[in-house]
Amino acid sequence: MLGTTTTSVITASTLVVNGSGYLVRYSVLVAGAAGTMNNANSVANSSSSNALCATQATVGIFNVGMPFVSGLVVNPGAGQSVAVTYSVG
Repeated sequence: MLGTTTTSVITASTLVVNGSGYLVRYSVLVAGAAGTMNNANSVANSSSSNALCATQATVGIFNVGMPFVSGLVVNPGAGQSVAVTYSVG
């Protein structure tokens, strides 16, 4: 599936979208500690139990290909800057 939306740079835990969709890929723009992408409807509800994937600690573009049903929360690691590409619906 192709992503239809790409976020701006994310440096702090952020609810990207509420509801269902598909996480296509993420880009690490500034390296830092590993973070997570979560299937959650709020930052407060994101946890290790609903993690879709861990973000790499190195700069690069990483394909994911994971559906989410509650929402998409991005939790960058310390010092990390990321952008995500996703589709909704």
